[in-house]
Amino acid sequence: MYGIDKLKDVGTDLAKFGMKIEEALEDKKVSWSEALGIGVFAVPKVVKYIGDSEQIKQEFKDMDAAETEELVAHISNELDLAADSVEAIVEAGLEVIASLNKLRITVQDAKAA
Repeated sequence: MYGIDKLKDVGTDLAKFGMKIEEALEDKKVSWSEALGIGVFAVPKVVKYIGDSEQIKQEFKDMDAAETEELVAHISNELDLAADSVEAIVEAGLEVIASLNKLRITVQDAKAA
């Protein structure tokens, strides 16, 4: 069973992937060796996460507000982009996701009452 720790692993891998892309694009182009490095990092993780997609989806559905905040904080801490403005946009997007999950939980609780 997936849990919050596994979702943190997924979030960490997504943050690392974004940082690898940013690093590769520093000179506004991606060399073959950079592309290969990104692929070697990403492909095994993508294959694993595709295989676990139903468990990941279910864990997202089962997250409560505290777990959502924990996951957002974890990803924000792992993410370290050179472009602070882009990092701020990503972190704001994570906060939107957390807010939408809180809304989902509130609606779900209201239906159950």
